[in-house]
Amino acid sequence: MITNNYTSTLVVEQTPHQVFEALKNVRGWWSGLFSEKIEGGSEKIGDEFTIFAGGDVHYTKQKLVELVPDQKIVWVVTDSKLTFVPDQTE
Repeated sequence: MITNNYTSTLVVEQTPHQVFEALKNVRGWWSGLFSEKIEGGSEKIGDEFTIFAGGDVHYTKQKLVELVPDQKIVWVVTDSKLTFVPDQTE
């Protein structure tokens, strides 16, 4: 089975705790990018949130599956529709 993963690293001047808390607050960093609507929770394991952005341009539903305080947050995309990419099955 072939899997594709995305990883990115950013260096910031905040503490690991500050960054961790900011990332858990999905509304705080995703808000305003596309005049989107965000529904659901993003703070604890099992929480699911849905983002609707730009009308029908971007829809994603994600589930929080792993939290390691001040170190790691893992979301799994459980459903999505990205009309701006050529391969709609991605």
